[in-house]
Amino acid sequence: MRLIAIRVIAVAGLFFGSIARVAAAADPTAIASAHSAKFDQAFAACNLPAVINLYEDGATAIYAEQVAKGKVEIEKMVQSYCTNGHQQLAPYKQTSGHAQMLAPHWIMMVRTLDGVDEKGKPFRINATELMHQSGGQWRYVVDHASWGAPAAAPGAVAKTQ
Repeated sequence: MRLIAIRVIAVAGLFFGSIARVAAAADPTAIASAHSAKFDQAFAACNLPAVINLYEDGATAIYAEQVAKGKVEIEKMVQSYCTNGHQQLAPYKQTSGHAQMLAPHWIMMVRTLDGVDEKGKPFRINATELMHQSGGQWRYVVDHASWGAPAAAPGAVAKTQ
């Protein structure tokens, strides 16, 4: 009986030790940031197959005020951005961001990106991304990005004309 108990404890230790190592190695912010970087690169190059491969089959993408559901609609929306030359993102810097592992194989990332467009006008992108890992690859389930002018600094006085 004692030998069985020792074996059970040893197996449990190996099992839970491996789970702890996997959890420690999985940095959700790094995973989500790498996924977003793949998107930015494919989007800027108008590489539609690479962009679409970053989404689950039933994903929803919301860019500005456009909503696309499923890979076919997402591809059409991205293609419209490419056709109109809007895929070239002005340089931006992530000013805040945090990702959380919601459950095994699920990550939610919320981030803020600030930049200046080609006309010198500041802009802000707020992004919320829900990603799922399947078949060894992370893919968007929901990809939401909205952009506009950054909020005024606290205590700033609005300029009048």
